[in-house]
Amino acid sequence: PGAAHPAPATIDLMFALSSGDWRIADATEAGVRRECSGLVAAHLQWHLERALRSLPLVDRGAPAPGADSVNRE
Repeated sequence: PGAAHPAPATIDLMFALSSGDWRIADATEAGVRRECSGLVAAHLQWHLERALRSLPLVDRGAPAPGADSVNRE
């Protein structure tokens, strides 16, 4: 009870992110990315045993500054 039940596409995205498969990660839909982001944030906060005060300031929908200049291969 109370456990998350992520969509299979969200699990695929998490696996792609953990293995560095940027082609798959970049091809995911916004809803899948949102679910993944929420699960990762919840997991991190649970392990830290505290809330991240800066988390609401992060715009999860916008690419990070300079993201285009990062070599993803």
